[in-house]
Amino acid sequence: MTYIGVKFTSKEKPFEGKGQTYYYKTSLEFEANVAYNIYAGAYCYNNPVIVVEKTNKAPDPSRVYKEITEAKPVAYMPRTLKPWIIPKKVYFNPDNGGVTCVIWEDGEKTLVRCCEEDVFDFEKGFAMAVLSRLYGKGELNKLIKKFIRPAEEKYDEELRAKCAFLCAMSEPAESIDDVFRRIVEKLFEEEEDEE
Repeated sequence: MTYIGVKFTSKEKPFEGKGQTYYYKTSLEFEANVAYNIYAGAYCYNNPVIVVEKTNKAPDPSRVYKEITEAKPVAYMPRTLKPWIIPKKVYFNPDNGGVTCVIWEDGEKTLVRCCEEDVFDFEKGFAMAVLSRLYGKGELNKLIKKFIRPAEEKYDEELRAKCAFLCAMSEPAESIDDVFRRIVEKLFEEEEDEE
């Protein structure tokens, strides 16, 4: 069990924790520089929190701590950029595995690499480094799996269906009008089959 110290923030400024530090116990993993909505049992707190301290020992052993049972990252961007999100230097290495390295104003660095099947893109490398810094690599990968992968699969299925339909035309089309005529005929055939 881990004990974390959190500061409550506002929805308008989720990365600016103010006031007292509150301690909770949890078995969840929390990433740095991420604001979370936390749930302690059935209770959800109204304002996001940022983690300011982690420890394996209870700060006050005589106290009973509420347990954070669920935490959801909050996707609010800070209104003013803090040093941890301002790039100081950016290095691109398209020839050595498509690497982009960003050194941030606070001295930390973020390294991203494009997949083997991808073509290196300077803009995409920089954008992925910024997103990795904002969300943390683990949370960013979860978001990609949740939103991007299903969209890619759906697009691939639609594209295969269109290709199969066009390949099913036994004779080459004489003109674009011929292609459209065949598509309309095929659509009417499908409607009749459904009835």
